[in-house]
Amino acid sequence: MRSVVHVIIASIACLAAPRAFAQGWYTGSGANGTTSDGSFGASIDASLTGTSKGATHGGLIGTIAPFTKLEESGVRARLGGILGNYTYVSATPAVGTVVGREATVSALVGYEWVSQGSSVAAYIGVEGQNRTLSKPDPSNKVTGTAVGVKASLDFMMNPTANTMVSGNMTYSSNNNAYYGRFKAGMAMTDKIFVGPEMLVL
Repeated sequence: MRSVVHVIIASIACLAAPRAFAQGWYTGSGANGTTSDGSFGASIDASLTGTSKGATHGGLIGTIAPFTKLEESGVRARLGGILGNYTYVSATPAVGTVVGREATVSALVGYEWVSQGSSVAAYIGVEGQNRTLSKPDPSNKVTGTAVGVKASLDFMMNPTANTMVSGNMTYSSNNNAYYGRFKAGMAMTDKIFVGPEMLVL
């Protein structure tokens, strides 16, 4: 499969904003920066992505801090799943347009370093993947089911009270797959950033 780079310059609703709210949203604390008295934390991240090239993906990630609150540095456990499809024109003559469908699940463990206005997290674990095609394509070598190792690095920061920068980078030994998503924005309201986003996979 060829690498694809998408650059989207559009409105991005990030459910985050000035520093206190952005950090609160990312770590699971309230909008006023307060947290519960519990000794652990959890968060759920859901996403839906579509492109003009015929690709759509939905993802769901759950992150648990088993020994600390999410706004504190500590060990993390993460479960994730992605369902999606993509369309491409085969490099094999006479095959034509092919629709691929993929599903992945992953279980990772890691550590997150949290400071005022920023956080960095690193994970490693296991990923299972299944890919199918709408028609046979000899040029596509990434079909079928595979299980491999996955590593991930996330970061989020507020350089100023009204700006944010974040990113997610992953690598899977399944088909040597890599994924990078980077975005930046300026706060338009208390809960919305607008800015560019770049996706490489």
